[in-house]
Amino acid sequence: MFNNLFTPKNKKTDRELFLAIEIHESLIKTAVWQVEDEKASIVSLGSYELWDSEDSLINGTDASLTEAIKGLDSQPDRVILGLPESWLVDNKVHPTKQKVIKRLKDDLAIRPIGVVTITEAVISHLKEQEGIPPTAILLEIYPSKVIVTLVNIGEKQAIEEVGRSDDLARDVEEGLARFDAEKLPARFILTNGSDLSDEEQQIVSYPWLEKLPFIHIPKVQVLPIDFSIRAIALSGGAEAAKSLGIEITEENQLPSESALTLPIESVISDFSSLGFKLEGEEETPSEITPVINNPFEEDEVTETLAEEPAPKTGLLSKFGKLTLGKLSLPRPKLPALNFSPRALLFVPLVLLVLLTLSTTAYYFLQGRVKITLAVSPARRDQVIDIAIGTNPVADLLTVPATKKTISAKASDSLSTTGEAVVGEKATGKVNIFNYTNQPVSLKAGTKITLGNLTFLLNSAVTIASSSGILDDNGSIPPGKSEVGITATKIGAESNLDKGTQLVVDTYPQSSLRARPDPAFTGGTSRTVKAVAKEDQEKLLASVAEKIKTAIDDQLKKEDPDNRSLAVGPLKFTTKNFDHPVGEEATTLNLDLAADLPVLVYSRKQLLSQVEEKVLQGANPGQVLAAEHTQVSLTDPVPGSNDTFTTKANVSAVLLPELSGEKLAGETKGKRVTILKDLLQTVPGFASATVEIYPNIPLLNSFLPLNAKHFVFTVITE
Repeated sequence: MFNNLFTPKNKKTDRELFLAIEIHESLIKTAVWQVEDEKASIVSLGSYELWDSEDSLINGTDASLTEAIKGLDSQPDRVILGLPESWLVDNKVHPTKQKVIKRLKDDLAIRPIGVVTITEAVISHLKEQEGIPPTAILLEIYPSKVIVTLVNIGEKQAIEEVGRSDDLARDVEEGLARFDAEKLPARFILTNGSDLSDEEQQIVSYPWLEKLPFIHIPKVQVLPIDFSIRAIALSGGAEAAKSLGIEITEENQLPSESALTLPIESVISDFSSLGFKLEGEEETPSEITPVINNPFEEDEVTETLAEEPAPKTGLLSKFGKLTLGKLSLPRPKLPALNFSPRALLFVPLVLLVLLTLSTTAYYFLQGRVKITLAVSPARRDQVIDIAIGTNPVADLLTVPATKKTISAKASDSLSTTGEAVVGEKATGKVNIFNYTNQPVSLKAGTKITLGNLTFLLNSAVTIASSSGILDDNGSIPPGKSEVGITATKIGAESNLDKGTQLVVDTYPQSSLRARPDPAFTGGTSRTVKAVAKEDQEKLLASVAEKIKTAIDDQLKKEDPDNRSLAVGPLKFTTKNFDHPVGEEATTLNLDLAADLPVLVYSRKQLLSQVEEKVLQGANPGQVLAAEHTQVSLTDPVPGSNDTFTTKANVSAVLLPELSGEKLAGETKGKRVTILKDLLQTVPGFASATVEIYPNIPLLNSFLPLNAKHFVFTVITE
């Protein structure tokens, strides 16, 4: 920092121009940037060009650079490259990409001085712009994929590449699910597109709190299309420039223990920093030798710069060959100073004091503090009587609501739990004997029985009377007729043997008798799974809840803040079970459509109404954590004009009320221990961390003086 102490105030620093090239999936961006007065800045931006092949990449980069350098009076050829994560492996250009990078270098006659991943450049530039390392989910959105990067305090925690579908939010959810994170930062940052309004809306409207462990509803930020190329130039390029010995003054940047993904300090113009040697290329000495101005030397200081070799064909060759000649730099004139040897002994001491004072001043004025406070939240459960509808009710909290009838469809299935016995009935033929002196006629369906077994005649039959003539055995033979019969029940127990004595209807056996001839067969039975009445009732209740959920989803699509309260029964417009009760089936399906009368209200307005009631019994200094508080409405009772009285079942989470501004004002410039002691007095205190940037020994025991540089974060355990 003392090299410029004796530089004349009116000396003008020549600017140095550089190029930046960003290459990603299908788009090329370029920029011209400069280092002037030890500051890096953008000079101009090139056009945005599409590419889909090696030739179109070269031509597109040429076209973009042509636009970027239009009107410049010099020919910058030193370039910082911004590449996708997939183009680098082990801090080197991937072997599959080396050929195209070599061709880009040769055809356009450019000299790469460094390479940085687009992701790292964006993160670094965000840190510079915001003053603190970002914690967010970075989404690099391309036509065929989305790269999801989890960033925690400026560092990449995890990165996933997911193929694009028609539903961007689900693609992002898939990527985040792979991280297996306990908590996710509630901030999305979208980049790498000219117009991301549709993508932004998809991310904003997705129910993230229901899908993944976000602390609260995430905010969505879309970066400008030129943000990434500016980041590559100003963050990555600045690092590369410093590796060449160029002084760069960085403003509003927190010190970091690590630089960008690929350290720039090893980069030289022969491109070996990209992890490979180009075929046929010989190593050359560095083309830039720094000019050292020694104010204490009386002789003229000169420096000879190596002459540039003639470039090959390409964009930058249009300007012709640049020749750097011999530079003669005049020596600064200093007043004559007479120091005694003893006085010179105090110079190191003075320098040490100045260094100490400047470091201390920087720490206290520019230092930054990040405070993370973990608390154990208080919980309160209570039931509050409220009114909901179009008209207020005296002595009750009232939530405005609109009555609607909403239709929805749903279906579901379950495994059956009932049992049924199935099988076949026994059949056969019987001989009916008539012992009376009169013919007997029997109708079809006449009962033939044996104990608790019953059979029915298949057809009508008439049995002749007894002949009245004695046979050879001295008995009177009865009349006889054959007829088919069928058992009334299934089962093998109806399979009767031949000759079994059966009772005919109500006739005594002295009048009519029946005997199988041959034996009865065909009776079987088995137990199977079947639909029980309880199965239908259970499935109906389950699908009815799905109907209510579908209605809630409809309302949330209209407005994420919408909620509904059913104020009447479901009116089924379609109710189709695929099996009736008792029928054999292992699975029961139901298609259901219904109308439901509901009151539509705002969750925010509901929380606002119940908050005062909840806080009445809370400890001083506590506030309602709306994102963690659950309120359900039950038992609506109709009143007048579509207004109902109901019960609000509140499960509230209470957090300490903290004023970061007040706390910073009270502790700035004081010992860190004082801040930690104050934090321990916070209701529900669990733990706290205090991170100070820069982390300078001894000084880090004190807090900086700028209260605006205090960042507070409260988390729950």
